[in-house]
Amino acid sequence: MSVIEKLNHEKSLQALSNYGRMEAVELEKEIDYEIS
Repeated sequence: MSVIEKLNHEKSLQALSNYGRMEAVELEKEIDYEIS
């Protein structure tokens, strides 16, 4: 794997984890809303 490919791969992994975190926050908001 070339250096550029490795960097792109790490960037996409980071983007995925950021997206996952946003999804988790949205889910928590919905759950809090349903409980209250």
